[in-house]
Amino acid sequence: MAKTIEAKISSLTPDDLNANKHSEYGMQLLEKSISELGLGRSIVIDKNNRIIGGNAVVETAAHLGLENVIIVPTDGKKLVVVKREDVDLDTKKGRELALSDNSVARNNLIWDQDAIASIQKEWEVKPEEWGVSTEFTPPPEKAPGEGPKSALLIVESDDPDRLNELFYELKDRGFMVQLKEPKDHD
Repeated sequence: MAKTIEAKISSLTPDDLNANKHSEYGMQLLEKSISELGLGRSIVIDKNNRIIGGNAVVETAAHLGLENVIIVPTDGKKLVVVKREDVDLDTKKGRELALSDNSVARNNLIWDQDAIASIQKEWEVKPEEWGVSTEFTPPPEKAPGEGPKSALLIVESDDPDRLNELFYELKDRGFMVQLKEPKDHD
């Protein structure tokens, strides 16, 4: 088995065609998670130290002043496991780390339509086979001053997590967003 390699975070190169633009809210959650709980998951790099998965983690870790990385060479046929020797799952920190891991993954994904189209065209990748829709609806083109100055969108759902996700996604896109408890519909 190949030995681990110690390196600097600056030796890693971000993906110049990353299909995830990340959300502002998701990046805030990621920074909170790393700041308060430390790093949990590993990232994936190619043979040239270019980041395949984990661009936001590397960006956030560097921003927080974390400089050292441990590289585990693998051929993808063995699961690489990160063991946090300072954490017990059945503690507050352990449960928060588990929750934050899932929450960040859910809240920090915003597909980059241009990157997906480039990947699809250049490498003949079929995004749909990986659950990525390519049916993007571009905003309609309007003449200056055309269209409503303001509009109200009401969204209802029995899934509060999905509503929360939508709230922050719209907010990240620059919309004025408010949450209101629904009136009983007896």
